[in-house]
Amino acid sequence: RTLSRNPVAVEMAAEDQEWNPEHIALADRADVLVIAPCTANVIAKLAMGLADDLLSCTALACQAPLVVAPAMNVRMWEHPATRANVACLRARGARIVEPGEGELACGAQGKGRMAPLEAIVDAVALGRKILAEAGATAVDAVCEAVRALERSGLFHAGEGAEPQSDGVRRFDASVMA
Repeated sequence: RTLSRNPVAVEMAAEDQEWNPEHIALADRADVLVIAPCTANVIAKLAMGLADDLLSCTALACQAPLVVAPAMNVRMWEHPATRANVACLRARGARIVEPGEGELACGAQGKGRMAPLEAIVDAVALGRKILAEAGATAVDAVCEAVRALERSGLFHAGEGAEPQSDGVRRFDASVMA
């Protein structure tokens, strides 16, 4: 909330002044749905059409393009079930930002690191309203990503989506934690 100056959605049954299911309202507002990092569990839910939490319900209701940046253990990334689920999402038009290689959070080495911020940004059309999801362990990474975008001059959290005279595109950023 501090970075975007917008409400943060954390549960499906959030109280609202008007009746509008939170997951539908979020899905309707997004021009692009970005899930970064995206776990093997969330990838499986997306592939199967399961909707049992705010993120999966929002994703199922969202008609905007989907950008997924997987991050997980190398063995999970290479598992045939994960590979099939990723292929399913690709076949449906999702943009998969391939994970990087190196040391993983669990200490293992291999493919499974969340892609660099620049690769995720490249997968997203700038200048749109973006609905971004950050897992509980990734809030700091998302905050740093926003700061990096702001420092680069490519991003400014705020109202509107029109390019400014300085070339910066400004947009509302809603973050689900």
